[in-house]
Order: sequence, then structure tokens, then C-alpha cells
Amino acid sequence: MALSTTPAAVPWEGDETPPFVIDFDEISFELGTADRQGAVAQLVVEGVTVLQTRPPGRRSGGQRGMEGSMQTIIWPVYPWQGRSAVLRFVDAAAAPHWLDAGRVRSLRHSRRLLFDGFEADGYSQRWEEVFDGGPSPLRDLALVRGPGFLLSGSAASSLGREGGQTLRSLPFAVSSDFLSMLVLESGAATRITLRVAGRRVRSFRGRREVQSPRALTWNLTPFLGRTAVLSVVDGDPSAQRGVVVDEIVFFDRESPG
Repeated sequence: MALSTTPAAVPWEGDETPPFVIDFDEISFELGTADRQGAVAQLVVEGVTVLQTRPPGRRSGGQRGMEGSMQTIIWPVYPWQGRSAVLRFVDAAAAPHWLDAGRVRSLRHSRRLLFDGFEADGYSQRWEEVFDGGPSPLRDLALVRGPGFLLSGSAASSLGREGGQTLRSLPFAVSSDFLSMLVLESGAATRITLRVAGRRVRSFRGRREVQSPRALTWNLTPFLGRTAVLSVVDGDPSAQRGVVVDEIVFFDRESPG
């Protein structure tokens, strides 16, 4: 599929792929725009937006080739295997600009190790420090934030907990090429880091409160065989805001061809 919108003075409202059944582990596509504020890519599973992202670029009103760039987006989709989905690209900016999307491909994992899916009544022994209380039922979250995170029974959540909260793992050996997780952020107070030998080697900081989870994937190949610690920090003291994390997975990808 290839999609392109050329400069126009009126909002253009998106396009989507034909429906497909998720029988693979990741989906990748190229996405770019000159005005990221008015564009979004979404994975819609059985009518529910479960993942979304804005393309690279910045507000410019400029012409194609002067602003913005293409970027490869890769989303883990194994939590929704067996279900029908579409990729939707929405461009709602009024200012003249461009949006390109294409090169949609499916990817498979050769090996996948679940670090934690938070389905037990309490936190597992993988964690040195945990959010107050046990993992939270996602149906309760859906009543407040909508159904986009209903991919499993429960998740690690700091919502409803007063004061800053931290989820920090015990040290573990890095034995896979990639790490992925699903994150519902609550703004700049959300910080996720991976440390090797005490040094921060991978990090994510939230930008804004969102209604759909973000897929976070890190390449760990430079740290294979090393010992690492994963931490998720909610620095917002309000119980009305918080971070949700689910499906923390280590994996290797199948070799092309």
C-alpha cells in the first residue's frame, strides 16, 4: 500500500488498509509528514484503536522536501493475534503540507520470552520495587480511558496510587536482541529506562496523557550477555494520573528471506 496527500487547503481525512487477520508478531510501515500535529497512524482491531503514533516532522506549512522526513514504524502486534485489524492513517491538518505512508510489512519472531504479562494476583519475583497494590484489572481502566488497552486481564498500573511510584526489576541477563512493551503514558512524569552496569543505555520519557497505548521497542544487541535493570517511574504524585505497562517481552526476529 502507498498513500500520499499533497498540499491542500482543506483537511483530508485518512485512508486505511484492507482488513487483515493478525497472524504475525510485528507490523512495520514507513510514515512521514511535514506537519506531525495533524497526522496520526492507528492500529484498529475489531473497531477499537489499540495503538497509535504521530509521524516525524514538525509544523511548518512548507513544501515537501523542505520539512519532515520518513521514518520506519514497527509495532508489536502479537497480543492481538487471530483478530481482524486495519492500519488507518488520518491527516486532519488544515494547513498545506504532505503525509506519506507505505511499505507495510509483517514480521515474525524466531523466539519470544515473556518477561512479565502481569496476570498473577501479585507482582512476580522479577521485581525489586513495585507499584503500590498488585497488578490492576484492565476492565477497570477501560471504564475510565476507553477499551483500547483491553488486550489482557491485568497490567502494572500506578493509576489511583498517591505519590510517585516506581516499578524496578531485579538485575537480569540480556539474552535476546529486542525488548518490547506496551505503555500508557501520563505525560512527562512517565520515565522508562534500561541500565547496564549502572549506565542508562535506553530510555523513554512521556510527552502527553494519551488514550491509547504506545508500543515501545528497544534494540538490545549491543548489550547481549550483559546484566541490566529495567525501571518504570511515574513521577506524578496525583492519583488521577499514572502509567500503565503490559506485555514486557524479549524477542529475536526471523532473518529476512
